[in-house]
Amino acid sequence: MRPFTSDHLPHPASSRPDPTRRAPSVRAFLGSLLALALVACGQMDGGSVTSASLERQALGFDAAALIEVMVAPSGPTATADLMAALPPAPSAEAVEVVNRHRPSQVDLVHTLRYPGVTLEVYEASRPPALLPFSVRVERDDVVYRGLHVGLDVEAARALLADAERLPTAAYEAYLVTRDDAAPYTLLLESEGGRVTAFAVTAHLD
Repeated sequence: MRPFTSDHLPHPASSRPDPTRRAPSVRAFLGSLLALALVACGQMDGGSVTSASLERQALGFDAAALIEVMVAPSGPTATADLMAALPPAPSAEAVEVVNRHRPSQVDLVHTLRYPGVTLEVYEASRPPALLPFSVRVERDDVVYRGLHVGLDVEAARALLADAERLPTAAYEAYLVTRDDAAPYTLLLESEGGRVTAFAVTAHLD
């Protein structure tokens, strides 16, 4: 199984998917994201919901647990449960893509930006599904399998000693294989001998 790459996302599309085909849980999740993002931007009256409370919620979720469920879901409902439990994102955007298996089907890729964490989610229109596939971390309080922002880069590389270093020039990338998870790609960014960011990207077929 190959790790997720840009080849897995087909070309942008011009038409929008039929929203009536989305499952109620998908519509509710995206509706809450949109409403609270508008509150954060001051475009609607949020009552007791404020930008400050939105940011507190966004800082409160467990990004490391999110990554683990993304790459190694513990059960058939683990991913759906994760998506339902996510706090509203202070910033969100979506790009339309053509489904690589069904060229007539238009899906969406959502980018949800939390403080120091960026999550990308593939929304399939038929059958309706939300599939997280990439998490980028820039906060120093997120620790995933020993890796965290601020860690000495040599210590980070030691944690990845069993992973395969990928031949990329633009960034430091590893193919990680585990007995309990599908292979995934881990990107490592560093400066001054310290990790400044890392991203985990799962296979999406």
